[in-house]
Parts: sequence; C-alpha cells; structure tokens
Amino acid sequence: ATKGAPPATGEDPTPKYVNRILVDDICGALLAAAKSDRLEGGRTYNLVDDLPAPRREVLSEARRLLGVGEAETEQSRGTGGGEGDGT
Repeated sequence: ATKGAPPATGEDPTPKYVNRILVDDICGALLAAAKSDRLEGGRTYNLVDDLPAPRREVLSEARRLLGVGEAETEQSRGTGGGEGDGT
C-alpha cells in the first residue's frame, strides 16, 4: 500500500468536521452585530462552536434519532457514496 493512500474501501481518510451551533447562539450573534457600531463598511462574522464533531458521528446520531439506517439515506440520495463523496 502506498503511504498516505486512501483505504481500499474508498473512504476519505481525512476526517471532515461540522460545527453544531445552537439557534439561540446564532440569533444572539446577529442581534449583537445589528447593535454594533461597526456595521459601517460591512463585516464578516464567523460563528463556530468550541467542540467541532466529525461529520460521520453527527450523521450517525441524526440517523439514530430519526430511526433511519445508513443504507436508507444513501438509497434516498441515489448514491452509494459516503464520507468521501464531498458531502
């Protein structure tokens, strides 16, 4: 096997992370930005949580909560893809 090559399963070995920001936190940030005197000239705000999670774990928990299996979600998308498919 070539060093650094993806596993034979076709999965991307580089983990992808997602932020899980609460709606209340987003609203609070928007209100604070709206009240700010720094809105002149436009600003960009990057909101993140302090504990990003691997996308695979977040999707797995969402599937568990919804009672949907991984094969069902891939079938509904019409793909057999996974973490390496750019999602």
